[in-house]
Amino acid sequence: MTTSLAQAHLSVLRTALQQPCPPWTSGIVNVRREDLTLFYGDERPAKLNFADATEEQLQGLAGACQPATFGLGTEDVLDEGYRKAGKLDCSDFAAALDIGSLEILDAVVPDLWEGAAIRAELYKLNVYGPGSFFKSHKDTPRSGNMVGSLVLVLPTQHQGGQLSLSHGPHSSAFDSATLLAGKHSSIAYVALFSDVTHAVEPVVSGFRVTLTYNLFVSGSKSLPPRQPSEAEVVCQRALTALLADAAFLPRGGLLGFGLEHEYPVPRTVSDPNTLSQVRRVLKGADARIERAASRAGLKTELKLAYTTKGDEYYDSGKGVRIALDSVVDLRDIDSAGSGEIDEVIRRAGQAVVRTTAGGKQAWTKLYEEEQLVSVCWVTEPEEEKNRAESAYIAMGNEPVLEYAYGRAVLLVEIPRVEGRV
Repeated sequence: MTTSLAQAHLSVLRTALQQPCPPWTSGIVNVRREDLTLFYGDERPAKLNFADATEEQLQGLAGACQPATFGLGTEDVLDEGYRKAGKLDCSDFAAALDIGSLEILDAVVPDLWEGAAIRAELYKLNVYGPGSFFKSHKDTPRSGNMVGSLVLVLPTQHQGGQLSLSHGPHSSAFDSATLLAGKHSSIAYVALFSDVTHAVEPVVSGFRVTLTYNLFVSGSKSLPPRQPSEAEVVCQRALTALLADAAFLPRGGLLGFGLEHEYPVPRTVSDPNTLSQVRRVLKGADARIERAASRAGLKTELKLAYTTKGDEYYDSGKGVRIALDSVVDLRDIDSAGSGEIDEVIRRAGQAVVRTTAGGKQAWTKLYEEEQLVSVCWVTEPEEEKNRAESAYIAMGNEPVLEYAYGRAVLLVEIPRVEGRV
């Protein structure tokens, strides 16, 4: 076999990873009338049923709400120029709706999280009245195992309030007003990954009332075996074909994949998040390649790939990266120049060197004892996505705070030819 054949298999692998893997899914489901009952308030709880709620009742619900905030970093921010809506916390209302009995998760999970057990936790009730909106944003993960959100839209008459959705090349609009028009015993739902950009367009009339659930990966449920998707099967076959090609990385090495989705990777030395936590919440094409590699009998690792200053200068940072298990700590280095920082990073991790499909490396050792591992990049890590920052004091005419950056990547180990089955 030839390296050109290996390149063809790599091309098939890239194409399979680009197969549509929707970052959201939506639908409508019929419910019993009694499921649409809501109680809210403290001393004398008010009651309404969304199947026949009057304008006056909905205005009363809106009046009982607090202004809705939104997550910005680690804080909840109130800014009605960015989000204008009302909210009730879970302690302030009781809904008769039982999401478990509606089997909405059974419809949502196979579309978005194949092979994962997902737990839904009620988060908020929101009311969007006339003129209410929420500008483009991404949901703030409430913990390391939060992977998305589920929004249930209750059957109230309203116009406007579409949910605009976008992720990479994908875009769509979830129009609950149209879906629920004339349907008094139905609810509309949309589930989306946490890194999907979305916006609630201005409500023109009526009241758009939603229940929002945070979605978490749960390790408590034993899942039955499942059939892999067609795209996953193609990935597995491409990996198997590469293993069968004696001309592909004959001395062994790695296949490298930049992550398509954003995750709560450790951003700084003090960040409590870990890469092992991120592995449990991989989604979309990222989860697809990990499952395909496992089916092909290959080991995968999630690493932070650092580019050192010297490598950026000589080869635009694409020749060699340093793979580490955690954020490298550069805070205690005195009088740091770029050469010193480079050596600290390279000694802290494993140098992975860009190679051709035939294993020809694009770099040489920095110091005698350094071990270089070949990596063939299938997809490159994006500059600003899943980035860790290691701060250090650079010494020049005066001290300056600078950073070394690592990007989370998925690495698949390729054995030497004689070790392949």
